[in-house]
Amino acid sequence: MQMLLEAGVPTSGDGIVLRTASGVPFTIDRSALGMVTAYKWHPRRSRSGLYLYRKKRIDGKTRYISLHRWLIHAPPGMEVHHKNGNTMDNRLANLELLPPSQHAAYHKIRVFREAPFGSPRKVPDKFNRGVKKYVTY
Repeated sequence: MQMLLEAGVPTSGDGIVLRTASGVPFTIDRSALGMVTAYKWHPRRSRSGLYLYRKKRIDGKTRYISLHRWLIHAPPGMEVHHKNGNTMDNRLANLELLPPSQHAAYHKIRVFREAPFGSPRKVPDKFNRGVKKYVTY
């Protein structure tokens, strides 16, 4: 078993706290325990936070499968929203499947429509925690 059960940690509902091999704690449903512990999950930082991934070889290429998308069986084109904002809380009650436009509205992501000649430019956005993104139009 790659995961370690966190003994004595209170969780709400049917949640259970596990730790990755590197010691990062995360929460899942008790019903998903067998499925999740069958794989080795790694923390990986993205622009929007810390998420858990596993590696999988598909057609000779390494692909990354995210835990939250895998648990909720998210189809391509849909996004998974963590209702409480904690990306390490992967209980099904905390995950919500949303279209990208609605997910962006939850996080107040602003889209800018001005760029000279369609060239990429840095867009400072105070609503996205100071993250600068390149956008093209």
